[in-house]
Amino acid sequence: MTRRGMVRAVAIAACVGLVVARSRHAGRRDTDMSTIRVAGVSDMARAIRAVKRADVVRMAQDTTDDDNDSADDADDDNDKPSTPSHVRGGVRTLTLGRQLRAARDTAALMHVTVEYGVGTLNIAPADAPWLYNVRLAHLDRDKGQSVRYDTATRTLSIGGESGSSGMKIGKHNNSDDSNLHIGLARGVPLTMKIEFGAGDADIRLGGLSIRDLAISTGASDATVRFDAPNPVVLDRLRLEVGAAGFKAVGLGNAHIQTLLVEAGAGDVDLDFGGHWTGDISLDLTAALGAVHIHVPRGVVVDQLSGKVVLGSTDDNTGGSAGAGPPQTPGGPIYHLRYRGTTTLGAIEFDRQVAN
Repeated sequence: MTRRGMVRAVAIAACVGLVVARSRHAGRRDTDMSTIRVAGVSDMARAIRAVKRADVVRMAQDTTDDDNDSADDADDDNDKPSTPSHVRGGVRTLTLGRQLRAARDTAALMHVTVEYGVGTLNIAPADAPWLYNVRLAHLDRDKGQSVRYDTATRTLSIGGESGSSGMKIGKHNNSDDSNLHIGLARGVPLTMKIEFGAGDADIRLGGLSIRDLAISTGASDATVRFDAPNPVVLDRLRLEVGAAGFKAVGLGNAHIQTLLVEAGAGDVDLDFGGHWTGDISLDLTAALGAVHIHVPRGVVVDQLSGKVVLGSTDDNTGGSAGAGPPQTPGGPIYHLRYRGTTTLGAIEFDRQVAN
């Protein structure tokens, strides 16, 4: 064997030993997590580059299962992230999914946290049999990617890594470089927190069982849709809208109890179309931008309090007389109970709901 061949053999043996040692260490961890990390320079990469100069992508995962469920152990492969599907033009694509186990997953809350910096974001109900599936395309140089699921707390975290601050995914990208697709299972009770920086977001939540939802946007154009009824009561929906356009459609289907809206300099469109099942409390603060609120027939707008500072509030719904008949013949007339503050902005109510 040549001297170069001996060096190559020793380096490869060192890499294999490193992988085995880390796998054994991962197997002793207490928390079961499915994790995708992209590291620019890992120990393995440094060892391999001593033999062959090339970047190495490290996919770190924990395959332990602390549920003590033999059925879970039989399908651990469903919890494993796939390898990167391809790298093209400096953009890397990653995929990850976890199979739905209906008997267990529909019995307790799952918490979903998304922190997305720049790019295109899509969230929608997942096709069976997934509890969740994630597909992320990002610039290869952007090394802050993190997708993890903690079975102990039933928390899916996408974006900022544990103990960090700021948005990690897409932090160096533009809308052409980065896109994130998230699918979530129907029938699983959810709490969701979504923070989105810049780009475009299409968030379709119809049919998901959402109990608490918070959405924060920066300089982005975002649309949130409830095209189908929420099977559970959404206790609180909080919207923080920055400097671009935001539209929420089918809010009547969301079955909201309390809606909190903080609107910045952008244009906000709130469509309360859909099938109502109870009254809604709306607390709204509008600065600089315009907020358009569309209310369907069978709903009366009750202004409980309001403060206008160099702005305006216009109610074109026609009051109780303009509500018309109930949504369901013989059913109740519902109420949108509104409290608002307008500073250099405008709030308008009408009955032009989307079909």
